[in-house]
Amino acid sequence: MEINPLSYFFTTNKNAELIKQATKELYSKNLELIKERRRLDKVLNSVRDGIIGFDKFGRISIFNQFASNLFKLDPDKVLEKEINSVVTFRLNGQKIDIFKDSFKVPQPQYMNSESLDYSLTVSCAKSSKEIFIALSVSIVDEDVLGQEVILSFYDLSEFKKLSDLKTDIISITSHELRTPMTVVKNYLWMLVNDKKDKLSKVQSGYINKAIQNSGRMLSLINDMLNVSRIEQGKLMFVLEKFAIQDEIFSIKDDMEARKGDKKIKLIFTVPKTPIKIYSDKVKFSELIVNLVTNSIKYTNEGEIELSVTAKPTTILVQIRDTGVGIPLVKQKELFVKFGRLNSSFVDSAKAGGTGLGLYISKQYVDGLGGKIGVISEGEQKGSIFWFEIPIKSKIESEIVDSSKNTSNKLK
Repeated sequence: MEINPLSYFFTTNKNAELIKQATKELYSKNLELIKERRRLDKVLNSVRDGIIGFDKFGRISIFNQFASNLFKLDPDKVLEKEINSVVTFRLNGQKIDIFKDSFKVPQPQYMNSESLDYSLTVSCAKSSKEIFIALSVSIVDEDVLGQEVILSFYDLSEFKKLSDLKTDIISITSHELRTPMTVVKNYLWMLVNDKKDKLSKVQSGYINKAIQNSGRMLSLINDMLNVSRIEQGKLMFVLEKFAIQDEIFSIKDDMEARKGDKKIKLIFTVPKTPIKIYSDKVKFSELIVNLVTNSIKYTNEGEIELSVTAKPTTILVQIRDTGVGIPLVKQKELFVKFGRLNSSFVDSAKAGGTGLGLYISKQYVDGLGGKIGVISEGEQKGSIFWFEIPIKSKIESEIVDSSKNTSNKLK
């Protein structure tokens, strides 16, 4: 077959023009991509948060200027390195695998949380600086590269210092208040009992009200002291062997007094055979008082039943009431600081208390290696508060770092 030179020339020339045009368009697109990448780099480097990105293999793809300055690392030298080999994340002092945790479904609660209840820190091998952070974790799905994780974090160290200072002030103030308040309450009690025949009915009423409110003040002070110990990680447990029936019946009269004029029947369903456990006797009594008192606050009439069930290795304590009940959406908020069934100031004032009882109770149960919860079918359907603790506690130290109990929430 004979080739026409003229036709071949025009065909070749046309292909060259197409290649030239394609090259020009490709060059133009590359320039746009470079400009866009520079713009994005500028945005990332101007952000006052640390931003680190890594792919599905844990290889770092983004390391912005804030992270670079914080850890004194050259971004170009850490790209493509494994995330856990470059930076170290610790939750309540324990090293965590940020790569594995990021891909968990659902993600652990310490991610995307600004709560200081989680002592989350980050550091690197080349820098001795360890900072408290709030961490935000996002997963981006790429068609070609697959999933990529974007970590965004900011320094909470100054907030942590202020929080610790606040805790110290509360602890010192509460400690200093408790002694004089105890003295006032005791002297009032002595007065009303020693001079009861010489006091008028009105005078006795005034003093009894003063004793009652002194007790409430002492309860508030003790709650604040307990919270400060919890936040400092210095919650103390003293273990001993005791019969739970003795502790329950020792607070029975107090609970009868606390219900006041309310038409509530208190029922104590406890096995006759002594159940002896090795635990913290004082904390156990406080748990019972906190939960029964809580039911009294939100029950106007009906009954409150405390029952105990012995299991092979644990004991289960339940407090059932015929009170106002708890909506499902509110149940998760009950065991946090200042968590209340009612959010309004008026309802809270009527109910009384600090809103710390259930939070403290959870810290006690967590510290003893147990579980605590609530069951309610909804408003006006009553509720059952329960806790389950080991018959023999396995706490190795009398002082338990309560800040580490937060990790139980993550499982």
